Amino acid sequence: DTDAQWQDSVSLESSTVSFEADLSRTLIWVDAATPKLEVLRCNTSFTTLCGPTGNCMELSPWISKRQRHDFKHWVQRCSNKFMHAEDEQLEPGTCFELETFKRLILYPPHLARHKVWLRADVHVLQIGQDEEEWSSVQLELCTIEWFRGRGATSQPVVASAAEVTP
Repeated sequence: DTDAQWQDSVSLESSTVSFEADLSRTLIWVDAATPKLEVLRCNTSFTTLCGPTGNCMELSPWISKRQRHDFKHWVQRCSNKFMHAEDEQLEPGTCFELETFKRLILYPPHLARHKVWLRADVHVLQIGQDEEEWSSVQLELCTIEWFRGRGATSQPVVASAAEVTP
């Protein structure tokens, strides 16, 4: 119970925002300092992408090989921008959003045999603010589109995650 509550809540300064009611948000926290972007925690919407085990230990193996380096570099750059931002630019309790990483391609391993993959835009919402979590980066997957097949022959499965009712 405690773990489930922890996954569905994000602490922002002194307040807590619950994303349980907003299933359209897909959130994941990764450790930007690890080579394969270790997953620290995620909300229920991301857990549903992980398949029957609900387990995703590292995000990098999911990412298209062509995008891995660029995405890792983007996450690190966003983390660095945040760490070096001037304090007066950020209001307490607000999320920090940088530019979007457009059209990230993810291949959930449990769907590989079905040739199903997804594409999403990614935002950085928050970076760890204390010494223990300095490399923790909160990501939101937006405009999720599912596809079946490979390459130019891929067909959309569902237009967008927002159109799917749980």
